[in-house]
Amino acid sequence: LMHTAADAYHNALLDPKVEGQPEVLRYTQEKRGFSQSTISQFKIGYAPPGWTNMIDHLKTLGYTEAQMIEVGIAVHNEDTGRVYDRFRNRLMIPIRDERGRVIGFGARALNADDNPKYLNSPQTPLFDKSRTLFGLDAAKDAIRETETAVIVEGYMDAIQAHQAGFKNVVAQMGTAMTETQLRLLTRSAKRIVLALDSDAAGQNATRRSLETARTTLQADFSGKLSLDIRVLQIPDAKDPDDLIRETPDRWAEIVNNASGVAEFVIDMETAALPVNAPVQEREAVARSLLPILTASENNLYNHDNVQKLALRL
Repeated sequence: LMHTAADAYHNALLDPKVEGQPEVLRYTQEKRGFSQSTISQFKIGYAPPGWTNMIDHLKTLGYTEAQMIEVGIAVHNEDTGRVYDRFRNRLMIPIRDERGRVIGFGARALNADDNPKYLNSPQTPLFDKSRTLFGLDAAKDAIRETETAVIVEGYMDAIQAHQAGFKNVVAQMGTAMTETQLRLLTRSAKRIVLALDSDAAGQNATRRSLETARTTLQADFSGKLSLDIRVLQIPDAKDPDDLIRETPDRWAEIVNNASGVAEFVIDMETAALPVNAPVQEREAVARSLLPILTASENNLYNHDNVQKLALRL
């Protein structure tokens, strides 16, 4: 059912007879900057306006409303009893598992007044966002070859990276990395680069992701298993999508020069600390940072990280 729905959305994006298709295809190619080969590779699609387009299509193929509701394609309104399409007038991005099977959708609103701007499939028997990394099916070979996985915030960022030739990029599904997502990557990656957005929400998500990494990997966090976690900070508060489109060569340079965990968390936690802050405030910062800075059994890492913090405080 999900594979069939993905095909139908994709065909709608390419069919000039579908309502609104020319404008949406132009938006996809010009505003989002996706090539025809990228549109085909990721099977980007279009859910036209209308309440039952997908329901009607799937019914002709023998699927039931109950099945559509179970996988999140349709919604049942308990007050009215109506069943209607979850996705309407949206750009559709199929979400696949690591074996390439469609398990959900990400949908970007095409009308500025539609909320939310991004709408994902709900949790279903197929789709659990905490256990999914967008693009892993396309990225896993490159991650294995480079031993490096780059994690971005949104699926648009990931698609743009793959189009530019950066094939080891995946997107987290949710506001911060989860233990299951991290373990999916540690099978083949020895280096993980967090490249989340530069705004406050993105920086806080990075901090939560680092805490997840610390508790998941425990003593291995700072290098015992040669797992190197880095944090990429994009200048001028741009997101990866914009930077890769404007200056792809700079993206590669920034990824290679991503900061170590210690530098990132010390910079983040001390940014608002006055130069002459009282000792109690400096102690509070130290107490919040020491667990993540001393997460390795390797005393050399611990000593170096604590010295960095001591110099800053």
